[in-house]
Amino acid sequence: MASESVEVRLLKDRVRSLESRVSQMARALSELTPSTPAKKKVVNKKK
Repeated sequence: MASESVEVRLLKDRVRSLESRVSQMARALSELTPSTPAKKKVVNKKK
């Protein structure tokens, strides 16, 4: 049981770090592209 709890703690730490990274990436993307629909239109034109 003790070993499992330690593994769970490590997994939770990894998830937290990943979530923080994802949030930072999302913020950067939102700052770079404030208008998402315009970006989608460009992708459709390429197709």
